[in-house]
Amino acid sequence: MEIVIILKIVYIRGISKMLCKTQFQKLGILSITLFLILVNLNFVSAELNYTTGETIYGIMADGTKTGALNITFQIRSCDDSLCSGETFVGPSNTSLTYFTNETYNLLNETLSPNNTYFQYKTFFNTEDQNYTPYLLNVSIGYTYIDETKPLISFEEPTPPNNSGRTSEFGVNVSIIEQYLANVTYNWNGTNITYDTTNNASYFTGSAPNWNFNLTQTGLVVGQSYTYQIFVTDFAGNSNSTEVRTIQGNSAPTFVSITHTPTSSNDIDPNVLINVTVNVSDTDNNFNFAILQYKNSTSNWTNVTMNNLTSKGLYTLMNANFTPDREDNWTYRIWANDTQGDSITSSNTTLNILWDCTWTATSALGVISGWDENKEIGNIIINNTGDSEFADTNCSLDFRLTYDLEDERIYFDNSWYKPSSIYTISAGSIQNISINATFFNTVKQEDLVMTIDEVSSRSNTSSGNTTATLVSNQEGPYLYQKITSSPSTLYLTPQNFSLESYLRNIMGSVTVNENNTAYNTTFNWTLASGFTNISGNLSTSFVNITDNELHYNNINVSFSNLASMTSGVKTFYLYTQGYNLSGYLINDANNQTLLVDQINITFLCYSTSDGVYVTSCGSLDGDYVAPTSETTSGGGGGGGSSAKGETIKTSADFQLIRGEQNEVNITFENKYENESLKDLTFSVWKNIKIYRY
Repeated sequence: MEIVIILKIVYIRGISKMLCKTQFQKLGILSITLFLILVNLNFVSAELNYTTGETIYGIMADGTKTGALNITFQIRSCDDSLCSGETFVGPSNTSLTYFTNETYNLLNETLSPNNTYFQYKTFFNTEDQNYTPYLLNVSIGYTYIDETKPLISFEEPTPPNNSGRTSEFGVNVSIIEQYLANVTYNWNGTNITYDTTNNASYFTGSAPNWNFNLTQTGLVVGQSYTYQIFVTDFAGNSNSTEVRTIQGNSAPTFVSITHTPTSSNDIDPNVLINVTVNVSDTDNNFNFAILQYKNSTSNWTNVTMNNLTSKGLYTLMNANFTPDREDNWTYRIWANDTQGDSITSSNTTLNILWDCTWTATSALGVISGWDENKEIGNIIINNTGDSEFADTNCSLDFRLTYDLEDERIYFDNSWYKPSSIYTISAGSIQNISINATFFNTVKQEDLVMTIDEVSSRSNTSSGNTTATLVSNQEGPYLYQKITSSPSTLYLTPQNFSLESYLRNIMGSVTVNENNTAYNTTFNWTLASGFTNISGNLSTSFVNITDNELHYNNINVSFSNLASMTSGVKTFYLYTQGYNLSGYLINDANNQTLLVDQINITFLCYSTSDGVYVTSCGSLDGDYVAPTSETTSGGGGGGGSSAKGETIKTSADFQLIRGEQNEVNITFENKYENESLKDLTFSVWKNIKIYRY
């Protein structure tokens, strides 16, 4: 390659100092040859009108020549376009010498150092002011001396050959090249070229150490693709990576990750933590999984997990580790498939500490008695703390008290309120016998016994144990309880459970007909808009002779979800039975129909589930905003508009046979300026018939 630069400079008479011209060209690393043709001209009279890039014109006279040594040169090679910091030099590579040539037709020099940019400077001198040297042209020829190919290699996280990825993957290439020209990416036969000027975001680093990065998207499961990288420098040298093949693939996923033990009471230093994972791989090419764990200051330790089941669409695996000190210990799971696609779980952190904890019996249930002091059960306090705990080895002091009047409750036959102190060492259990005094009149009482940890060493200051005391001498006594129900649910397709039990407190293993409950009904009443899908809404007992728990658990769903309304819905539980004489059984409050209720709040569901609940409007995830439509007609009278709206409301009423014969229902129009038309009223009944 050769670049020819032509310039003309005229020496003006009367100027004894030299006139210099600097020529600049970006060339890269090169060997410089200067071809100089010197022409001597007669003195001419002209005005200097030279500006950069323009030609200097003058009138040539006779052919008398000046000496050939009156033009000299200095040159320099630069690493930036401004040539900042470099010095013009001569053949000694210093500024004290100049390039000269008697024939002035050839000057061949190799620059040292060889950089990207080159400049030369010309010095004009004359021995006679009537004559001047004339520089007609300069030809600059150069050749690249870079014959080294760029070095290129794939780096992490570039997938290995014949591996697989889900949807997308990253390509990372390391390049060593001082004079990088461009990078070409071949994806499945299609080339895309990138350079550091126009595509800077794909490159990191600087000469000679570069990294080229891109993300390839659009992988389809089951499809195969190829990719390769080519690199070229300014000297035309090129190099390339190997061709790699990648498969569209589905990475494994985690169905569940669990560990045991789970209670903070049991998770201590030197206790083995067992981790179980359920891995799913829809491509059925799961490979293996690794448990990684560490404390707050250590690096990850890897443990290969063991298969609990054979590899398949779902694979159970487990592994374990043992924390050896108090600290926050963290674990996670890494899993891959045979295509090299991998996934890492989120971190689970366990607070491994010597703790000071305790538990106690939460409830004693329902106990009956009559005009007596009798044992109603035991409260068991378990000091689950660790003897390694710093404060007195977690030795705890407890006192018990209760919310009834004095001398009603006895702790280990002592009626003191509060009780004496119980001291329980770490890992020990205290069994406290509880007695209660019952009345000689029918009465039902709720009892709360409070356990205070008075030493203030544990993480729990107090706890409660509950019981229900029924003072009853003879005859059946019915007791019901709702044991499980949700408090809040969304208006989305689903089922929910209601759980309860019924008990004849006066029943016993030995049948006593006087204490037997006859023709007992035990039933749920659902709020409007709900239906029972399993279990029995109503259960009947011919007789209940024992005092066992008789459960009535049901599963409930929506009758018509789209027509439901949000808000609080009430569900009722009823019990009614008869004694041997055929009379309804009374409780302590003289109630013959036991009634319990639970309130469940139903909220609009903002995620699309395929069902639009009309009353929720825009709060429902399946809501579609209405579109407005405007129509116009020809001439005539003015138009009119009308709008319609369907309103539906409901209410529940409970009538008890023998106590109520009618119900009053009020209907109200909430719109002040609009009339309601085409009203329809309907009544739905659910009549319970009791026989004995």
